[in-house]
Amino acid sequence: MRFDSRLNLLYDLQRGCISAATFSRTQMAGKIAELCLSKSLDVERCHRSPVNTLHLDPVEGRYLLSAGASGQIFIHDTHEVDPTEHSNGGTLKVVCRIDKSNRHCHEFSVESIQWWPLDTGVFASSGMDRNFKLWDTNRLRPVLVQKMERRIYRHHVSSLNSQMVLFATEYPYAQIMDLRVGTKIHQLSGAHRGTLLTVAWSPTCENICVTGGSDGKCVLWDIRYSRGHLTALDVHSDGKGRGAHRKAHDGRLVSLKFTPDGTGLVTFGEDNAVRLWDVALAKNRQINFGRVKCHALKGVKIAMTTDTSPPMVIVPSDQLVKIFDLTSGLKLIDLTGHFNSVNAVEYCSFSNRLYSAGSDRNILLWTSTDLLDEEANQKGYIQQEESGVATRKPRQGLSVVTQDNWSSDEDDNGPMR
Repeated sequence: MRFDSRLNLLYDLQRGCISAATFSRTQMAGKIAELCLSKSLDVERCHRSPVNTLHLDPVEGRYLLSAGASGQIFIHDTHEVDPTEHSNGGTLKVVCRIDKSNRHCHEFSVESIQWWPLDTGVFASSGMDRNFKLWDTNRLRPVLVQKMERRIYRHHVSSLNSQMVLFATEYPYAQIMDLRVGTKIHQLSGAHRGTLLTVAWSPTCENICVTGGSDGKCVLWDIRYSRGHLTALDVHSDGKGRGAHRKAHDGRLVSLKFTPDGTGLVTFGEDNAVRLWDVALAKNRQINFGRVKCHALKGVKIAMTTDTSPPMVIVPSDQLVKIFDLTSGLKLIDLTGHFNSVNAVEYCSFSNRLYSAGSDRNILLWTSTDLLDEEANQKGYIQQEESGVATRKPRQGLSVVTQDNWSSDEDDNGPMR
């Protein structure tokens, strides 16, 4: 956001033309439009294979889960910065790892990983070895292992009812497992004709979910409804009739995400299109996001901002990360930094940071230009003038401020409270 725009926004706030909340959301939107690859912080490299998925803990936005094609899982502490010796930057270190030395590690690629809602003591993973695992973060051991009949492309734990887990597998139907009994209790069938690639629970109604598959269909379900699905979204429908094709995309549907209020749904497909749907009307809102490259054979992970005005959607597009205004479809910025396709993005509303992971085995950190000085302070360096020369030296008392909150009472890998 340009300086004169920020000044006008401040004047509007002083005159009472806008609320403090609107001022804050607009400021955050301006910062996101200025994201760039962080010059002072990087993420410790740990993966030796493509990174498939990310998830940042929803409690305080501190611990970043990542998993890849090798089956290994890593946790980075995004608040704990390790100053580097030969540069002016710092590194976000790995604090927990589940690698091949851990006998509980996934045998094949991990496709989906998720922190437990409101609890960093538990997370869930699933993948190509057909296993769904519920992990105790402190012990780095699974407390529940559920073997599915087919490979798992995506799972999603409901934020409203954390006992219910939704699965997308090679079957043309979704499966629901109740963790209280540890078995599958329901399947959503009859709508898809191909492999399911992605699923999601509604963030506002615990009985509503959505599925997307290789047939290009995006189907809304109410799990209480015994007669089948509610509706299938249709890009060819005018909203007045039933539509002829009942497909949301021409080709695979690789990603979907509800808006935070549950009224909208963003989908991304092999036809290189991003679409926003009205959930209540099951209608395409006809917002043109332009061409967004999609070469993914499996699912990718998109992200949204919840604290900006207007809201924004962040989409991997081949080697780029594209950020759009969700209400108008206007492209705000292209982020370039990966050397291969980007598979997942994760936005942190607490720190206004963006993380991206790709097939180049890298996890990249993107920050606003306004935050570069703040990052320099976080990594423990301060600027000093001595004899007219600018130098950097470690800040006193850094170890006290960023003291490690991990304990090793039960395991040498570094448990989490």
